[in-house]
Amino acid sequence: MKLVTFNKEHLGIVTDAGVVDVTDLAGLDANFWPPVGMVRLIADFEALQPQLADAVASREARPLDSVRLEAPVRW
Repeated sequence: MKLVTFNKEHLGIVTDAGVVDVTDLAGLDANFWPPVGMVRLIADFEALQPQLADAVASREARPLDSVRLEAPVRW
């Protein structure tokens, strides 16, 4: 899985179809400060992996050219 941060701290998984938003699975609001969502997602990755796989299979992907990619971990 390729994890990305996009559109001001949203978390996503890159697929062939684009980016699937999984911000809610990390348990944080995209506006949470400090921006530690990706760190939390990585720390909890093993436990979240089944939910992430389900999200990739069931959620609509946004085209990659329609999102603004950002630094995955800002700290």
